[in-house]
Amino acid sequence: MSSRDQPMKKYLTSAVLIAIGFIALLWLEKPLRTWFISHGMEALAAKFSAGTMVRLLLCSLALGLIYRLKLQRFAGFSPKMNVYNLQSTTIAFAFIVMGIIGNFGTYTNTTPRLLLLFFLSVMCVGLVEEFVFRGLVLPLLIKSFQTHKNALYLSVLYSSLLFGVVHFLNLFQQPDNLIGITSQVFFAVSIGVFFGGLMLRTQNILVPAILHGLVNFAFGAAELKATTLPEITAKLAHETNWNSIVPTAFFFLFILLGGLFMVKKTDSNLILNKLN
Repeated sequence: MSSRDQPMKKYLTSAVLIAIGFIALLWLEKPLRTWFISHGMEALAAKFSAGTMVRLLLCSLALGLIYRLKLQRFAGFSPKMNVYNLQSTTIAFAFIVMGIIGNFGTYTNTTPRLLLLFFLSVMCVGLVEEFVFRGLVLPLLIKSFQTHKNALYLSVLYSSLLFGVVHFLNLFQQPDNLIGITSQVFFAVSIGVFFGGLMLRTQNILVPAILHGLVNFAFGAAELKATTLPEITAKLAHETNWNSIVPTAFFFLFILLGGLFMVKKTDSNLILNKLN
């Protein structure tokens, strides 16, 4: 192995290990949720509360790593906290509005307390996933591929593939929902490319993080219709059908192409300068 290849391998290995490490820590949610339920909390409230607490911890760890690895300039953490090309968020906001309108009845039939817990939970999901995959994994991959002429494309695609593949872990909760989980993986890859492109264009991790959380809020309302853990699992396992998959697949293809377009419009030298 050449001396030039060694740092590339180091960054690539670090990116993969960070992703695996954070995914492993998510298992802390299960015993905490069980503890809440054993102390009288209803299943959904316990799920959302445990998820929020664990992900706030992971956000803190991810933020610490961003500074530890000197990636804060890439993430946009500076005294001014500048945000660029906000027009790039138009597609995401339209997507979110569509989802909220479609699920408005579910929101109004949910108690304010539970709706707030759900909102906090999904926003924390968006924060931690973006901090890890776009704030840590993506820049480390860019460092790994920095000598390649398509460094940004490769980095966004590989980080999105990794982001998508980890969704197969949902099979542990929904073993009878292979088709649904597989569709989630493909959709996660597409939305990962979009958020990767959005990160590069806006140059601030908080933009994709907030939008990611709002997308989860707009399209995760199925969880609010269940009241017990078996019902939650059953609801998630049967929420996917081919009638919705086909048009949604076309939409996510559009999202993926939008992400690639944003990568194309990004000045690679500007991004690389922030990492050196």
